[in-house]
Amino acid sequence: MDGMVLVSPSAFNRHNRLARLLANALDGAAGPDWNTDTDFDVRLQAMPLNNRRPDVTVYRADTIDVTPTRPERVLLVVEVVSPGSETTDRIVKADQYAQCC
Repeated sequence: MDGMVLVSPSAFNRHNRLARLLANALDGAAGPDWNTDTDFDVRLQAMPLNNRRPDVTVYRADTIDVTPTRPERVLLVVEVVSPGSETTDRIVKADQYAQCC
């Protein structure tokens, strides 16, 4: 973020399971034009470099090989809020997503 590499600890099993269950449900409902994945890079801003990896991303199916993808190819991002990430997820990331799109 902002040209710096940020390292986050691995998410807990409950967090990962919830993201996977949600991704599976959204993938089934999204139709053939959209893919739903976890751990998918989204480039919010090129300069300064600002990539995010939402817990769940719904994006255009025809851009599956474009990494990182751009916000205009994304329909929905989901951040699963955990006690240790609440401020970042609810304030920092929400603000960044709102500014880019």
